[in-house]
This record gives sequence, C-alpha cells and structure tokens, in this order.
Amino acid sequence: MAQQTIRLWEIASNQELSEVASTEVPLEERLEDWLESDISMLDPDLVVVGRQVRTDFGGLIDLLCIDKVGDAVVIELKKGRTPREVTAQTLDYASWVMRLTREKLAEIAEDYYKSQSLGSLEEVFQDKFGRELPETLNGDHRSIIVAESLDASTKRIIDYLAEREVRLDLITVQHFQAGDGKRMLARVYLVDPEVAAARSRSRSRPTSYKTVSELQAIADENGIGDLYRQVRDGVRGILSAQPYATVVGYCGKRPPEDGGGVRTVMFVGAYPEDGRLAFVLHATRFKAILGIELDALKECLPGDARETERGNPDIADVSTWVGSSEEEKQHAVGMIGWFRSSEEVAKFIDLLRNCAQLKAQEE
Repeated sequence: MAQQTIRLWEIASNQELSEVASTEVPLEERLEDWLESDISMLDPDLVVVGRQVRTDFGGLIDLLCIDKVGDAVVIELKKGRTPREVTAQTLDYASWVMRLTREKLAEIAEDYYKSQSLGSLEEVFQDKFGRELPETLNGDHRSIIVAESLDASTKRIIDYLAEREVRLDLITVQHFQAGDGKRMLARVYLVDPEVAAARSRSRSRPTSYKTVSELQAIADENGIGDLYRQVRDGVRGILSAQPYATVVGYCGKRPPEDGGGVRTVMFVGAYPEDGRLAFVLHATRFKAILGIELDALKECLPGDARETERGNPDIADVSTWVGSSEEEKQHAVGMIGWFRSSEEVAKFIDLLRNCAQLKAQEE
C-alpha cells in the first residue's frame, strides 16, 4: 500500500492555482506543543489531562486525554520510531492506562492543571463540554498514533487489532508552508471518526452516564432526595473543595507523607432501599485524612451499620478500592449501612466537620 499523501493548492486572486509545498514538521519539537494547545485538531471531543505522563514501568505517554464520556485516550507521536516500535509502545501504554482508576486520573489531571494554571478537572471538563464530569471515568480506553505518513505494515497491524476490537487508530499529520510564509497543518484519519464511533456504539458498553444532578433527580423521584442532598452538601468542603461524584463518591486529600493527591473515602447511593440511603465508608482513609478513629466513626453512624466483609468482589469491600498502598489494602476497614433520617446524616456530618476543624487547628 502506498503512503498517504496530501496535496494542497492556494487559489490566487486571478484564480490561478499554486501548489503549497509540503515540508517536514519537527515532530519532536513542535507538534506535541501544537496538539497540547489545541487537541481538537485530532478530535473535538478530547480534553488533555496530562503530558509526558510517567507510567508505572517508566515510560512517558506523550499526551493523555479523556473524551466527552470520560474514556481515557492515549496520544503517541511517532517521533522517528519504526511503525512496529511506536505501535508496540502505544499498546504497552494502553495496558497501563486501562487500569487507571478515577482517583489516579484525578491525580494526573490535578498535577497537570496545576502546572498549566488551570482549574480542577471538573471545571475544565464543564468548560469544554458544557456538562458535569461523568460519574465513571476510564470505563473504556483507546489510543491514537500521530505520524507524518502511513505505511503498509502499520495499517496491517491496526486493521488486525481493529478486527479484534482493540481501539487503536492512526492519524497522519502533514505540514505545509505557502510562499508568503503562512504555515498550515493537515490531518487524515486511517479510520473515519464516524465509522470508529459506530464501532464503539456496537459494543455492549452503555453510552450514557449519570451526573450528580441526574442522581439527585433520581433520589428526589424515589423519596430520598433530601437525605442525598444533605450528605452531598455536608461533605462538600470537608473532604475536598471539589468532591468527585461517582454515585456519589467523595475524595479527600492524601497526607504528604502518603504521596499527596486524592483518594475516594465514601460512596453514597442515590437508589433507595425501602426509603433508605445506602453508604459505604472507607474507615481507614477517614482516619488517615481526618484522624477519625473507627470507634468514633461507629458511634456517629446508625446502630445497624456494620464493618464490610473482606474478599467480597463488590464496592462494599474497601480493600479492593484502588489508589492506595498495599499495606492499606491489607488492613483496610470499611463501614456499610443506611441513613434513614436527617438526624442520622447530621450526626455523621457533624463528626466530619469537628474533626476537620481540629485537624486544621493542629496544622
């Protein structure tokens, strides 16, 4: 298969055509900067959350993005590597990205946006797409290789992976410079984005997600809206200024000696069980973040709240919550139960607020 070639012509005032010369773009020096400043050149439904993101095995992802449904997207530039090298490297990065939790993505974005003097992940996502950050991040992932040309070997590899539903695409980018010095970039997809989207929709994965507002509406419809709202508003500003909602999960700051960043410490379900509002609390993390001992936490919860059982492959087993040390996983303790009244919620929030105030005074 021949390499893809793009040709451009400038239309002069006398209607004569003048071909614009194609020049090599300095990928290592400029293209990554251009894409970071405007990732919509590749896809208007992307937002950058990290650049030169270091993986656990030492590799550096050129650009890490999420799309409008919260899926992670790896962007790799060819940078002089052979087709096989860059394809293998991209797949290697994808194997790491597929295991990123919401917490880890939030940490990556937090560090990146801080260096760029931008807002929080929620704010950037809201500004970009005009909607709240999805409750689930990285439910799926895909990769894009950016190169100046397409060769037959790369196309065969990508076609083979596509047949097996591995989401890897290639975009060719070519640089042009007109006689007046004006510079232009052109890009071509190996697979048309609409075709790729259709392939994605054909999968069994749901295409919709619930935002905090939508979950609040569900809670309202089921008669527990006031309890849900009381927990949501009460926790806001105690665990973090920008709580991450994941049905609804809230994150708190890690202490500096534990690496800093954020981690989820509680989940609250918007769906009722006989008019009760379900909760799962990570008691070990509450102690690390706010200094709340397990006994004190138990005293502020409804009487039938119980410790979570270890080994259960569900959300109740806090030892499976990723984003913490192996030691924490070995000793993680959680509490599960239901709020039935405003008084029960208030007792819990009061404990958090008092402990947060004491923590602030100590610091």
